Amino acid sequence: MADTVRYIMEDMVPELEDMVKQRYFTRAEVKQIVKRREGFEYLLKRRAALKEDYLRYIEYESKLEELRHHRMKALLPGGKKSTLADYAIVRRIHFIFERAVRKFKTDLSLWTAWLEFCRASNSNRRLGRVVGRALQIHPTEPGLWVYAAAWEFEHNGNSNAARALMQQGLRLCKYSEKMWLDYFDMELMYVEKLVARRRIMGLGVPEPDTGQQQQQQQSDPAAAAAESVGKKRQRSQILTDAGGGSSTGDDSDNQRNDGEGPLEAQETAAAQAEALENYLHKQQQEEQQQGSQVPNGSALDPQAAVK
Repeated sequence: MADTVRYIMEDMVPELEDMVKQRYFTRAEVKQIVKRREGFEYLLKRRAALKEDYLRYIEYESKLEELRHHRMKALLPGGKKSTLADYAIVRRIHFIFERAVRKFKTDLSLWTAWLEFCRASNSNRRLGRVVGRALQIHPTEPGLWVYAAAWEFEHNGNSNAARALMQQGLRLCKYSEKMWLDYFDMELMYVEKLVARRRIMGLGVPEPDTGQQQQQQQSDPAAAAAESVGKKRQRSQILTDAGGGSSTGDDSDNQRNDGEGPLEAQETAAAQAEALENYLHKQQQEEQQQGSQVPNGSALDPQAAVK
């Protein structure tokens, strides 16, 4: 255990020297940092290490990074080229999280804290690796799937990857109501992005008129019924003209619409045939009056005409 701690402490020497060189910390402050870190390392290496030991170590390093960042802005307000001291503390915090989740794999709070730190420190590549490992250990946790999809959709702008993550998560968490709602919200945001893009490019975006659509849906049945009644009246008018002004056809259609029986239907058909026969006979008389000659034996047979 002592050898491992000594190796870790010796690995800190280059970054501590660079911190003194960049005037972030004095040599006296560096000695205090070394003493505190050594105490935390011995706590982590004991047989019954606690999660609180890791969290206290991470908290100390986070405050140390905030102090370094504040002093860097005060010394160099315009910025400068990055050196080892600028990212060494962030790298050490990741190292502590790595050991913490290796010892407490099933603790979801540690994974969540690590993901939040990755986002806060702009460690984008590491965040992708961390969320993949977290999903391997906690595949039935809806929050992790939503977090991963939101990261792909909002930060990376990859809607296809976000949709694939949500669909894979829904296959494993099919009874999660919150996940279904989050997936629906994500698809709505995707549609809003498409509409905004079309407007920026000057393409037409159709605006649905809900009132007009409802009015058309309500008027369609009435229009269809009116068209059907018009066609029936047209057929009735033809039969009326053939029957010399009789309204048998119209009445028969109205009776058929009212649900008449087989007997009434037969009577209506007979009346229509009789009207048609009278019409043909009338046409024959008109032709004879005009002087048309019809040969004997070739008289117009009304039954044949009907056929």
